[in-house]
Amino acid sequence: MHGKRPKSVLRKYYCNKYAKLLLAADDEYQLTLRLKHFDRVISVMWPASGEVEANAIKGFLNTLPLAFTFMDCRKFLDIPKTTNALEGYISRVNARLTNYAGT
Repeated sequence: MHGKRPKSVLRKYYCNKYAKLLLAADDEYQLTLRLKHFDRVISVMWPASGEVEANAIKGFLNTLPLAFTFMDCRKFLDIPKTTNALEGYISRVNARLTNYAGT
């Protein structure tokens, strides 16, 4: 990202990049480290400039524990980290439900 971009564009860029990095955490330790880093980047380096950005970040942080509920049961169950099989199944169902001309 070029450094001469407006500050609001850079702030959104870094918020998006660090949010993706946070969601890609593999274990609890990595999650806590990335969450601390995300908090530092968002609150110190690139603070939100308006109410909309602040509410978006607050909403992301409030729903974040739901994204990592698989970590609680991963020790007991063999839960995959991806939903590719489920998405493939849904796409096959949607392909069968398409409307054809004349029906």
